[in-house]
Order: sequence, then structure tokens, then C-alpha cells
Amino acid sequence: MRYLDPKNEVVFKKIFGQHPEILRSFLNSMLPLLGDQQIVELEYLSPEMILETFIEKLTIVG
Repeated sequence: MRYLDPKNEVVFKKIFGQHPEILRSFLNSMLPLLGDQQIVELEYLSPEMILETFIEKLTIVG
């Protein structure tokens, strides 16, 4: 049986990008957060950066 490697960028994005509850659980288990500091909500932001001036180039974080 073959398993997908979560260290692969595409697999990582599929798992954690489409399932925020899994990402929240992963982050809470990996970060040294106390009970009241645990992550309870996530917000996904657009990878496209909005430019402040027309001189800047379009930047996309991938």
C-alpha cells in the first residue's frame, strides 16, 4: 500500500488547505502553546498580494 507524503507541497496544500480542522490540530500539537493559548480559529488569506502603488509588480506567493 502506498501513502502520500505530506512533506510534498501538493499533498500538504490538499490536506491542510482544504481541511482547516486538521491544520488547527496539527499546529496546536506542534507549537508550545498552553491550554488558553491554543488556536481555535483559522483564516485563510489569498496568496495574491495587493499592490499599494501602480509601479510595483504583481506578486503571487505559491
